[in-house]
Amino acid sequence: MLIFAVSSIITSAKADIVNFLTDDNYGFENGGQALYFQHDTWSVTQEKAAPSGNYSLKYESDVAVTSQNKVNGGSNGSTISLPAGTYKFKVKVWLQSAAEISGFTFVLKEPFTTFNYSFNGIEREQWVELEIEQTFNTEVIDSECLFKIESSHGGKGVFYIDDFQIWGEAIIPPVEVPYSSIIETVESNNISLPAADYNMHLKVWVEESTSISSFYTQLKEPFVSLKWDIAAVAKGEWVELKQEMSLSSDCENTSFVLQVANNPDYGGGIGTFYIDDIVFIKKDDTGVDDDTKFSYRVFPNPASQLLQIESEIPADYILYNVSGRIVKKSSLKSQSITIPVSDISKGMYLLQIKTQKGIVVESVIIK
Repeated sequence: MLIFAVSSIITSAKADIVNFLTDDNYGFENGGQALYFQHDTWSVTQEKAAPSGNYSLKYESDVAVTSQNKVNGGSNGSTISLPAGTYKFKVKVWLQSAAEISGFTFVLKEPFTTFNYSFNGIEREQWVELEIEQTFNTEVIDSECLFKIESSHGGKGVFYIDDFQIWGEAIIPPVEVPYSSIIETVESNNISLPAADYNMHLKVWVEESTSISSFYTQLKEPFVSLKWDIAAVAKGEWVELKQEMSLSSDCENTSFVLQVANNPDYGGGIGTFYIDDIVFIKKDDTGVDDDTKFSYRVFPNPASQLLQIESEIPADYILYNVSGRIVKKSSLKSQSITIPVSDISKGMYLLQIKTQKGIVVESVIIK
């Protein structure tokens, strides 16, 4: 398989505006598990809900309230905690056209704070958002809360509450960000090349929105690192790139690494690109690629029974799946190779063909 590895840096903390409550609790999407009902005038229902959800908190009474009707929040881990600061307490309400209700009160129990939401002048029979701003000079820690109707509200009729949210500034803790993203071969897929001068060829496909400007290929022993610039590469199509590479000593079963720096100062960015058809081509004494002396073909592709390799010079092969697991291999070099494939699963595979002149990798499909 392919090995993925990263090293990390720590980004600095930053502030962001967030909702401190969850949809499950005070968006009521957990069906009311966060609530304790003191009076049966309150219920959680699917009769009506704001566009963002399926449940809402319903109040319904045939008569005006003479004292208080309450529902408590804070059950099952739904207490409210807030750092000291300024917050916007937002809520959506739907008020029945015939309701004789002037508003409702939300209470935060510790520190004791009341929020009186007024229905005066709001549109009826539709969802309306109400908002109250509140500053806390000290931290709110695991406070329970309640929604209530008092005698001053009237309380005859029906209304619904949904999407109760508390918006404020939160400090986002530091996040580990990789210095680089690395893919490395395992031992069974390592590379062996004799000491020589090579041209390394590969193909890249860069998606349109990609801002990544470069990546690196590396051989570990002897260590050789090549930087590949892709900032100016045509996007949305396969493009072949080539670089010279010199090996001062034999490369024997060494790891091959693909690396992308995540810092934009070193070629990183966002987006997607693909790499395929990596080939090491040995130069002859004149410095010209030996690729004219190494031609091959793989057929049929897709294949269902047999996959054929024909090469002008003796070759062996490794067939592995896209996860890097070896499916079939041969160390007996031949110019004509037949690979039975009817016994392996359908899908895409990578076929590595090795000769003394170089290594090529082809994508093949088994159907």
